[in-house]
Amino acid sequence: MKEEKYIVQVAPVTPLPVSKMQIFSYLCQETLAKGTLVSIPFFHRQIEGVVIASNRYFSHSGSFILKKITKVIEPSFLTERQIELAKFISSYYFSPLGMVLKSMIPKRVKYRLEKKSHPEERMLAEKNGPKKISSGSSRNILLLGAKKKRREYILRLIKKTILSRKQCFILVSEIFYAYNFSEELKKSFPKENISLIHSKVASGKLYHEWKKIKNNEIKIVVASKIGAFLPFSDLGLIVVEQDQDLSHKQWNSSPRYNAVEAAEFLAREFRADLVYDSAVSSLKNFVKNKNGKLKVIDFQKYGVEPQTEVVNLALERKKADFPISESLYNHLARGIISKKQAILLVNRRGLSTFSICQNCSQILKCPKCKKALVYFEEHEQYRCLHCSHKTDLLSSCPKCGGSQFSHFGIGIQMVEKKIRRFFPTANIARLDSDVMKSAKKYQEISDLFRKGKIDILLGTQIAIRDIAGKNIGLVGIISGHDLPNAGDFNSREIALLNFIQAKQLLDKKGLLLIQTLLPFDPLVESVKTGKMDDFFAQEIKFRKKMNYPPFKKLINLVYRRDSKEQGEKEVQRVFDDLSAGSDNGLEISDPYRPLNSEKRGLYHTNILIKLPPDLSVADLSIFPILANLKKGWSVDVDPVSTA
Repeated sequence: MKEEKYIVQVAPVTPLPVSKMQIFSYLCQETLAKGTLVSIPFFHRQIEGVVIASNRYFSHSGSFILKKITKVIEPSFLTERQIELAKFISSYYFSPLGMVLKSMIPKRVKYRLEKKSHPEERMLAEKNGPKKISSGSSRNILLLGAKKKRREYILRLIKKTILSRKQCFILVSEIFYAYNFSEELKKSFPKENISLIHSKVASGKLYHEWKKIKNNEIKIVVASKIGAFLPFSDLGLIVVEQDQDLSHKQWNSSPRYNAVEAAEFLAREFRADLVYDSAVSSLKNFVKNKNGKLKVIDFQKYGVEPQTEVVNLALERKKADFPISESLYNHLARGIISKKQAILLVNRRGLSTFSICQNCSQILKCPKCKKALVYFEEHEQYRCLHCSHKTDLLSSCPKCGGSQFSHFGIGIQMVEKKIRRFFPTANIARLDSDVMKSAKKYQEISDLFRKGKIDILLGTQIAIRDIAGKNIGLVGIISGHDLPNAGDFNSREIALLNFIQAKQLLDKKGLLLIQTLLPFDPLVESVKTGKMDDFFAQEIKFRKKMNYPPFKKLINLVYRRDSKEQGEKEVQRVFDDLSAGSDNGLEISDPYRPLNSEKRGLYHTNILIKLPPDLSVADLSIFPILANLKKGWSVDVDPVSTA
C-alpha cells in the first residue's frame, strides 16, 4: 500500500525580511492541524515553526525537493484565532510573520503549582457558571464618567459573561494598573478564575497560566498588551482600559502593534462584546460615536463634578516659592488641618529640567543623546532620561571646565523638597519611576495612601493614575502647560485624558487646581466646565487640516546610523525613491530630525507618510521600497509619536 503524504505549510518562527517568503512547504506523513508546533530544517539549522495549513501531496514539475518535518512538538499548540491574529498584525503593521508568532509562543517551562483553592472558592466558581446563557449579538460600548460607576457596570458584564461560560479579557495599559484591577476583581470572583498577565510574569508561571487560558479554565484575564496574544478559547467580553493611552502600543521593537487594534480584531473574530472604559473619550471613539458606531454610557451625567481652579503660573515665576503658588499652598494647608489628602502631579522626574554652567552658560548635555542631563539630588548625580548615561556631581562643563551649575525647570524632586519645607509635620511620599522599581514598592505606597496614612502624595501621571484615597480633597497639577504642548499630533488628546483622570481621583467636594502658563487654553476651559464637545470640535478641525489620524493613517520611517553624514545620504536616497514611486494619494514628508534625534550614539532621521485610512501597507505602490529597506530602518504603522 502506497504511503500517503501531505504538504504542510509552515511559518518559521524566525525573523525574515518582509520582502521574502514567510510560509514554506514541507512534507509530512500525516495531516497536521493549524497551529501545530513543529521542528523543521531551515537552511543549515533546526528551528521551530507553526503549521498554517495541510494538504494532500500532489505531483509537481521541477527539480526541487521538499524537506520533511523533523518532529511534531505539540499538536494544535496555537489556536486558529491566534494564527489569524498573527496574519493580521503581520500584514497591518508590516512585521515578519515569524516575529509575531514568536511573541505568541511562551517558553515551555515547568511551574511549581500553588496550593489548591479553598472549597468555598470552588463552590463560588460553580455557582457563577452553572448553565449556558445565550449572549446574543456583540456590542461596542463606550463607558465614560465616574470611575466607580464604570467599574460597577463592568463587574455586572463580567458576571453575565462568566454565567454564559465565556472568557473575559481586560486590556490594561500598565503593569501596576493591571495588578490593581486584578486585586479589585478578587473581591467579587474566586482568585482561581482570574489570571494576571504582563511582561514581568516568570516564564514558568506564564506558561502555566497560558495553558489554563487555552483550556478555558481561566475565565478572567487581566493583562497588559501581551495579553492580546493569549490563546483564548471562547471570548465573550473584551474591556479596553483608556484606549488612547500610549502604553498600549509596542513602539520600540517588532512587531510594532497596538494592542487596542488587536483587541478589536479579537472582538470581531469571537463576536464578543467590546467595552471601551475611559475617563474621557478618545478622539477616535468620539468620531465613531458621531457616526453611530458606538453606544455611549456617560455616568458623569448622573453625578456631581468636582470644581476646577486655574492658576496663572506666569504671575508666580518671580516669587521665591515658585512653582508652589499662593493658592496651592493655602489649599494644602487647609487640607492638612481638615484631614484631607492631596495629590500633586509633576510631569518630570529629577530636581529640574536642565542645568547650566554658571561660568559659560552652557547646558550640561548627555554625550550620547545630546539631550539635557537632569540632576537627581538624592543620588547626587546627573542622568540622561533617554539612555543609561550617568555622571556624578563633580562633573565639569565640557566647554569651559567649570564645576558650578544652576538648575532650571520644574522637577518632581524639587517640588518635593519645597513641600517638605512648607509642611514639615505632614506625611509626604513620592511615587514616580525612580521609586516604582517593583510592583511591591508601588503597592506599599499605594496601600499607605489608601489607608489615609499619607497626607500629600507627589507623583508623575503614570504613577498616580490608579491611586485611591479615603478623602482626596485636592489634586494639583504643577505645570499644566507641559503636556498639551509636547509638540506631537496627539499631545492635546493625551493631556485631556491626564487632566480628567486627575479630576476623577477627587471626592465630590474636591478641587482640581491647574497651574499653567496658558490659563486661557480651550483645553483647560473644557476640563473646567466639563464640556468636551468644543475641545473635540477644535481637535477634529486641526487633525483634518493637517491630515492626521483618524482621518489619515500614518507610517513613520525611522533611520538610525552612527554616522550623521552617511545617514543623511541614505535617508535622501529612500526619500527620492518614495517620491518617484508614490501614488494612491500619498503624502510623503521631507526627511526631518525628531526632537530626540541623537540617542545612545545613533543619529535618527524620520520620513512621515500619510495615506487614506482604508489602505493597507500591502496596497501601496511604494510597498516594494518599504519591503527592501536596508538595515537600520524601522517601519512604524500608526505611530504614537512623530516628533
